Amino acid sequence: MATDSPIDFPALVARAHDLAWPGRRVILGVTGLPGAGADVLGQALVRQLNAGPAPDAIPVPGAPSDWAAYLQVGDDAASFRGAAEALTGDVGATVSVPGGGEVGGHVRLVVAVGDWLLSEGDWAIARRRIDEVWWAQLPVADRIARLIGSQQARGLAVGEAREWVTRVVQPRAREIATYVDRADLHIPMA
Repeated sequence: MATDSPIDFPALVARAHDLAWPGRRVILGVTGLPGAGADVLGQALVRQLNAGPAPDAIPVPGAPSDWAAYLQVGDDAASFRGAAEALTGDVGATVSVPGGGEVGGHVRLVVAVGDWLLSEGDWAIARRRIDEVWWAQLPVADRIARLIGSQQARGLAVGEAREWVTRVVQPRAREIATYVDRADLHIPMA
């Protein structure tokens, strides 16, 4: 059930933790419009979940104590679909993921972050393997300001940054916005 009410970060961490049952690997999707903070949220969740040993973590000899992994999902739906199929199910196998990385066999929760997680086609098929998808939301003005600021930090002048956001990011954002109602949880970002 989606909600727009404020949710504190410890409650999100607990919810993510509760998704990962002992002996089973799950995927938590985090998405939203570009600039809303889905990447920041996904990385923060993984850091917090790995900050200390999980009380019910399955011990794997020689494995790191972390049990959550961050996966940046690109635009290749077929590759992500294959990875999602390989990642779900029993813990134990190391899985190669798009971009050349691996998710170790000890990892119980994969936080997959990407713009298109709620889209059609192979994305929709992969979505069946994702236990929950959370939607990071931010007011339009704040989101645009973040995007312009990030482009300025990369060396673009303010006018060039605005033009890039208008020409490249906003058309993509309009399409992604059509999938907002498919999210399990809406998270207001600051």
